[in-house]
Amino acid sequence: MTAIYLHILSMSLLSSAALGAAVNAPAFPSFLFPTDITQVILTWIAEGGSLAFIGFLLGTSIAYPLSKLRRSSVHLSVNEEGILRGGMLLPWRWFSHFTIDPGSGILRLYSDFAPDLPALTSKLPEALDPTVLRGTLQKY
Repeated sequence: MTAIYLHILSMSLLSSAALGAAVNAPAFPSFLFPTDITQVILTWIAEGGSLAFIGFLLGTSIAYPLSKLRRSSVHLSVNEEGILRGGMLLPWRWFSHFTIDPGSGILRLYSDFAPDLPALTSKLPEALDPTVLRGTLQKY
């Protein structure tokens, strides 16, 4: 999380420097010939593109922590038809097998189409006993 905040700080400083550079006159105007239309267009694309890119990066770096505040946890529900995850039913026929890592509490359900590929990975809550979940999943 510290890296994200450092990124936000650096993007803020870079944005203020870029806006300052865009508002002020260039320091070395001798290379720019107003009659050379190619150089004018390339300079305009470089300046405008860099400002647009910096604005995009600043927007995404600010929006990420704000989106973390609004993120809700996704709940899993196991029933006879399949697994209900985030309002979507994943039928049992989509899965071939499962593993539960008792140390980290991670549930992996593997795809029926590609059995080596985990199709659903979820961290189990600490209050849930992995052996109870294992017994329930083995029924299906």
